[in-house]
Amino acid sequence: GYRQTGGRPATDSSRSRRPDRILVMLGQPFASSVSADPVPSWGCGRSAPSPGSSDRTMRYRPASGQPTQYRLMLPQHADGKTPLPLVLSFHGWAGNLSERPVLLAHGRQHGYIVAAPTGFADDLWPSWNGGGSTRSPGRLGATCLDPTGSLFDPPGTKGYCYASCGTCDDACWWTTCEDSVAQAAALLDELLGDVCVDASRVFATGVSNGAIFLYELASDPRTAGRFAGPPQPRALCCPTRRGGPAG
Repeated sequence: GYRQTGGRPATDSSRSRRPDRILVMLGQPFASSVSADPVPSWGCGRSAPSPGSSDRTMRYRPASGQPTQYRLMLPQHADGKTPLPLVLSFHGWAGNLSERPVLLAHGRQHGYIVAAPTGFADDLWPSWNGGGSTRSPGRLGATCLDPTGSLFDPPGTKGYCYASCGTCDDACWWTTCEDSVAQAAALLDELLGDVCVDASRVFATGVSNGAIFLYELASDPRTAGRFAGPPQPRALCCPTRRGGPAG
């Protein structure tokens, strides 16, 4: 996990280990959730991007105007007419769209699309809002076990209060307060319109902060019904955080 400091987070070496675990976890919903008949998205039949990797700027922007990018990987045989499975990959805290090269390479070789977005950074580092990372205290009190910031360096530091949050009430705030679910939903809409996706086989996976964010995607009505199988976290971070959706 991350060591909380007043500066940039310490490197999480687990990001680079055990890539096989990602693929095993992704294999489970692909095997169990595939429908007999693909459901073509409205991007099928349009002029298709070339197979391979490309970085794109999302058309969606929040009220603050912050731009975000995503990396799109199309498999070798993508022709723009055949609906293919889609995996959305959410990076860890302070990560970006380049965090999951093994997953992108696997998708290219094995016939599924991968889209890896970067979360809103505000004035700090890219992150995802969800699972108790903001809006503390919630209904059950503080959303972490160190609301006074005693584990920060120096002790008493009031967390990572992002610009989009305005005022943070305790040290449990540590991500953007932008609407990350709206960002993910807009990305999915964009992809369904731009590339040929099998809408019955859309999946999500994440690491660390991105893994926690999957719980938000699974519980928010804007996205809960849009995935074919349960979101697949690779590794959760921050054991002092309380689990479950924010609120």
